[in-house]
Amino acid sequence: MSSAGAPIGQDPEVAQVISDYHAELHDALSRGIRAWAPELDAEQSDRLADTATGLVIAAFALARVDLAQANRSIETARELIETA
Repeated sequence: MSSAGAPIGQDPEVAQVISDYHAELHDALSRGIRAWAPELDAEQSDRLADTATGLVIAAFALARVDLAQANRSIETARELIETA
């Protein structure tokens, strides 16, 4: 995911791979959230999946420079899902 901010991220094929990965991660988290908290309506579930996806991607970007913050991002995503 760190390729998105690099010059290579401007390459259409690389950009498509990044976009596809984001969609795949979001879809996986959405399915997990719906299974974990079926009482959430579609908007709540999707918003939670959006947030968790963003936190996981942020963790990927931070992992090389600030591992502690990357871990906090993952932990925050987990806590949000658990308390849904």
